[in-house]
Amino acid sequence: MQPITQERIDDLVYRQLLDNIKTNVWKSGEKLPSENELCVQLNVSRISVRAAIQRLKSIGLVESRKGKGTFVCSNDDLFDFTNFKDTLDLNAVEYREINELREVLERSAVQSIVRSGKPVDMTHIEDAYEGMVRAAQKLDYVELTKYDLNYHCAIVVAGGNSRFIQILKIFREDYYRVLLETNKLLLRDYPDEAKMRRHFDDCLKHHENLLLALSGSSGDAMKEQNKFMERQRERVEHFFAGHYDQSNG
Repeated sequence: MQPITQERIDDLVYRQLLDNIKTNVWKSGEKLPSENELCVQLNVSRISVRAAIQRLKSIGLVESRKGKGTFVCSNDDLFDFTNFKDTLDLNAVEYREINELREVLERSAVQSIVRSGKPVDMTHIEDAYEGMVRAAQKLDYVELTKYDLNYHCAIVVAGGNSRFIQILKIFREDYYRVLLETNKLLLRDYPDEAKMRRHFDDCLKHHENLLLALSGSSGDAMKEQNKFMERQRERVEHFFAGHYDQSNG
């Protein structure tokens, strides 16, 4: 037998709150009970409740709104990139790990969409693709990356796995920085505009093919997803092979 410490109580409170989010007791965008209500429901101190809520905030699952309370982060927050940094502070191992995470989340999402056989709300995916097209016309890889991120986030959300969506929320900014660095490869033939446009067009074509397959217009969605991730792996290895001088980005 070991004594139950204050730290142990904090862990138990955290796990209960986390479980309520995972099981959709508190759904995306909904308000959590007040601190006082949680203290009464769980029979714990306010210190323990606050510690648990702070841990949920630190991993991006809840947010506090002044004068309103604490809310489960909405899935729509995935499409807001206003506070992102355009700098890479990931090492090579972290960079590859995020790409592996992308592969798991996105392939699983596409599998879920295909298996369900139900129509998918394509609004966010289509909006993101249209944003990528506009950015490609300007040869703006930074703007393209923001819509590129939204495109892939929308696919994960459409997959409907709440745990995968939570994981994406936690690592979303890393996701963005990895996309940003690899998308610099679109400019690798600068200042040859014709060649750069071919790189941007190739990027758009892969996204369009997957979009059409997911919408049921044409193509095999899983086949397109596998081709997409194979291309991404090639781009990552190209990046690390030193074919692109990051100082030119």
